[in-house]
Amino acid sequence: GGDILRPDDAWNIDSKIDDGKPGSGMVRGHSLSGTCITGALSTAPYNTTNSAIGCYLGFILNSGS
Repeated sequence: GGDILRPDDAWNIDSKIDDGKPGSGMVRGHSLSGTCITGALSTAPYNTTNSAIGCYLGFILNSGS
């Protein structure tokens, strides 16, 4: 349980599966270290200029109902 991805890796996964935005869609980028995104979660992009591990992803699962 913690940050396991670099921001550019998180963005790559989010972009392939979803919308590439950490604060929206079904793949959400999060950070314990505070280095995954730049700015407020609802509008901020991934901090892809940071090459250190600083992200983890959450997935919103649709129950189909």
